Amino acid sequence: MNQAHNLEAAFLNLDSLHPLSIGESAFFVERNHSQRLEMGQQLRFLRLSPHTHAKFLFTGHRGSGKGTELTRLKSELEQDFFVVLFSVTEKLDTRDLQYTDIIFAIGMGLIESAAPEIQNKLPETLLKPIRDFFDEIYKENENKEKFEMGVEIKPSILNLLTAFARLGKESTSRTVVRKKLSGVLRQLVNAIDDLARFIERETSKKIVIMVEDLDKLDHDKSSKLFLDHGKSLSDLPLHLIYTFPIALRHSNEFMQIEGYFNSFDLPNFKTHTRVNQPYPSGLNSLKEILTKRVSDGLFEVGTLELLAEKSGGLVRHLLVLTADACIQATLKNRTKINIADVNIAIGKFRATYSRFLTPEQKDRLRIIQGDKKIENSDLDRDLLYNLSVLEYRNDDPNPWYDVHPIVQELL
Repeated sequence: MNQAHNLEAAFLNLDSLHPLSIGESAFFVERNHSQRLEMGQQLRFLRLSPHTHAKFLFTGHRGSGKGTELTRLKSELEQDFFVVLFSVTEKLDTRDLQYTDIIFAIGMGLIESAAPEIQNKLPETLLKPIRDFFDEIYKENENKEKFEMGVEIKPSILNLLTAFARLGKESTSRTVVRKKLSGVLRQLVNAIDDLARFIERETSKKIVIMVEDLDKLDHDKSSKLFLDHGKSLSDLPLHLIYTFPIALRHSNEFMQIEGYFNSFDLPNFKTHTRVNQPYPSGLNSLKEILTKRVSDGLFEVGTLELLAEKSGGLVRHLLVLTADACIQATLKNRTKINIADVNIAIGKFRATYSRFLTPEQKDRLRIIQGDKKIENSDLDRDLLYNLSVLEYRNDDPNPWYDVHPIVQELL
């Protein structure tokens, strides 16, 4: 990705669904008080500890930039650690996600991430339990498919990864997996442990697993996953980082979940203070995110400021609004984004909220807008989940809350 100097290239640079890759680090904007740095330092302190492993939850609003922060952390750690980063939405069907799926995905992620020379050295004793497991799955599913493994180790690994990709999307195969894992989960954990120890010996690096996009789960699914199975998810003898839903972070259940993990937050960029005064540092950072991707010559006066303010400090919303403004300008045969284009994008975004916000939610939002506080209630957690309410922290010792700027105009 290079800085865009026309609206078509700008639109392509404003992809809001994928985190910045390592190769796109020139477009990264460091935020104040990012706890990514704290996670990295704790991991470095534990690097020489043979038995103590970090178990982290990384929370923040959807679209706040956790994926980009984890990608950045991965690059910062790779000199000293063997890091595996994967998204559950890419590997698994999150509509039907259970904790055993995640544990299995971690094991396969270790194999997939190992360099070919390490894959070729994997002893048969490490591969056989997983290969036998797949063999049983595809013998027992309703299609009676036969899963044949190759004789050589390298083809076996390819077949293992292919089989795992299938079960991530095939409900029939997942049903068989879960039935079997319920009785042999400890054996799977032991197999992952053996695999991890082999990779650590070969690389002379401790393993860090980062599981992304668990924060996108709704409250019921995430609660079942982390409350009912937090111990199992934390039991793997590896350094683990899971993204975590901000709504569940604000529940009574979190006190029990936190018994298995340490939690870290990614604050939104603060666009204003508690008393509704503009916050120049945060607004300037948001404008920098845009102008690193898109030449400031494509924005007419005032548009960057308006986009930064109306994003609420959420990076994804900033990119979505700007991409839509690119389209609006192009439709009018203009070569620059003006205030009218941004206002059309804002209006479309506001219409989305107007379709699902209930009268009860709007009443509650008016109260939050005034006192900047939320309660431990299902109503307020729903407002956090649907991004009507945003959390801010930054220079403040305690978090505070406000209504999304675009939503405020519906109240």
